[in-house]
Amino acid sequence: MHQEYRVDCGGVAVNTRIVGEGRPLVLFHGWGGQIDSFRPVIEHYAPLRKVYAVDLPGFGKSDRPPVPWGAQEYAQTMAAWFRAMGLENCDAMGHSHGGRVLICMASQYPQLFCRLVLVDSAGLIPRRKPSYYAKVYSYKAMKAIARCRPVAAMLRKAGWDVEAAVKKRAGSQDFRDADGVMRGTLVRVVNDNLRDCLPKIQAPTLCVWGREDTDTPVYMGEIMSREIPDAGLVVLENAGHFSYLDQFAQFVKITDVFLLGGRS
Repeated sequence: MHQEYRVDCGGVAVNTRIVGEGRPLVLFHGWGGQIDSFRPVIEHYAPLRKVYAVDLPGFGKSDRPPVPWGAQEYAQTMAAWFRAMGLENCDAMGHSHGGRVLICMASQYPQLFCRLVLVDSAGLIPRRKPSYYAKVYSYKAMKAIARCRPVAAMLRKAGWDVEAAVKKRAGSQDFRDADGVMRGTLVRVVNDNLRDCLPKIQAPTLCVWGREDTDTPVYMGEIMSREIPDAGLVVLENAGHFSYLDQFAQFVKITDVFLLGGRS
């Protein structure tokens, strides 16, 4: 059995699920996810810990941000959630965007955290190849052409629908899936570079990465584990961005050692 209810955090309601008993373990899912994205992790730790899982604002049953948010606004709101729940000195785990939020929080509110697990975490600006800039500039050129309706109409008659091509190439799948305030939020968070936050994190930190992660590549985990003062990195083979699902049995063996001292 679990409890699930919405917690007001300064006008934004955060859907919260609590299951199990014992020392608190907080779970933050990734972009586009929700509480059940961590279902196997919740089920594994519920007999061992008191698990607090949330729908981050904008996802699941939680309210959307009132305006486009960056990592800082997420950190402030989720710090308010910690206070509302009476939590402090907790272990916490974050995947992707959830890791980004935890990095920002842990650098500012060290008293909230005992141990951190960052799973394929976001928070760093990716290295860009020349092909990326070529794609960006060609997309901007296509947008400019599409805005000139006479030229766009002429090209459409010639067999090239430039407006359709612009829509097809409009950012990542996450960007195309997002709408309204969440599209603006995605633009803000992916451009937040939290590297300066890493040396300020005081909690011992375990970074877990999938070797084949193409969304937040392994080199990001290497940077985080090197620049967080007390951190280590474990790379899971044959796993991608959702390494905790791709290699679940191995994942929980590793996190059990870190969070439970190997007891399960």
